[in-house]
Amino acid sequence: MEMGNSLDGDQSVENYFSNLVSDKTLFRTLAKLSDEILFSYDVRTSSIQYYGSVIGKFKTPIIVEEFAYKVVERGNVYCEDVHIFLDLLENVKKGIVEPRRVRFVLDGESRWFKISYEIITNITGEPIIAIGRGIDIQHEINLIEKSNKDQLTQCYNKSFSEKSINKIILRSDETQNHAMFIIDIDDFKKSQ
Repeated sequence: MEMGNSLDGDQSVENYFSNLVSDKTLFRTLAKLSDEILFSYDVRTSSIQYYGSVIGKFKTPIIVEEFAYKVVERGNVYCEDVHIFLDLLENVKKGIVEPRRVRFVLDGESRWFKISYEIITNITGEPIIAIGRGIDIQHEINLIEKSNKDQLTQCYNKSFSEKSINKIILRSDETQNHAMFIIDIDDFKKSQ
């Protein structure tokens, strides 16, 4: 009895799998198993193709031509993050790999995503395709914000306040002045 997809004694497991399925089929199968948004971005045409099981949640076509223009025009990038998004795409065109956090607007609500990618170049070293993923990190951001605030008053806690003040001082030069007000309200939490 002959097995059509059997592993020969001289054949490595890696060769067996590469002969069994194409890279594209393997990529699509892995994407279906992931909660991440997987994509390939064609640098030359500015088109993107999405892969994976989460595509239906975002009501977007699988392939988007003129990606940068359309995503910004539709308001899919949070207005304060448009410059971060466009810088990300410029880095891809230059062959610079630098993950970024960007807020996208989905169903009228902004959500944080971490965008990571690798770049495939042609033989002259020119970037042609970026293969990457977008990970929804909104839950992580919410937990960080929650840990920085007092649960009752929603005021920033001591630890977060100290870090923030130190950052401001470190970024300042000697010519800048700063003021800080501390208000002590007796029994404030009881009035809540």
